[in-house]
Amino acid sequence: MFFSRCALVVFKTTGGRSWNPPGGLKPLTPSQQRNRKKNIGITLKNLSVLKLAEANQPAVPVRLYKPLSYSRAEWMKKKLEQTRQALGWGGEAAMLGESAKAVLPALRAAREAAAAAKESGSLLPRAAQEALKQGAQR
Repeated sequence: MFFSRCALVVFKTTGGRSWNPPGGLKPLTPSQQRNRKKNIGITLKNLSVLKLAEANQPAVPVRLYKPLSYSRAEWMKKKLEQTRQALGWGGEAAMLGESAKAVLPALRAAREAAAAAKESGSLLPRAAQEALKQGAQR
């Protein structure tokens, strides 16, 4: 509220010249020019990657009903790594891979527990199943 009132006062007293100076805008500093060039370069690179991806999209999406061959999977891994490096995603991908490796043992244990529960035919934990069996035997 306070800022808007100040802005209104400045606009009224200057006739809008503080935002629209009669001599035009000030030239950019050298660091601003470098940043602008760098940002434009990054934007154009990203656009070209997106255009290439769009051009390589199949007209009809193809689903893989069978696993890839080893050589094809290795080729795809190599291409993905090249793309990550080109886009500068290498560090993030490595961190995600490490966190996924840390979670894998817990997922395996959960999967094994679920398989054991399916075999026993009950959704109860083993301790509860044993307690029920003992109660039924009495």
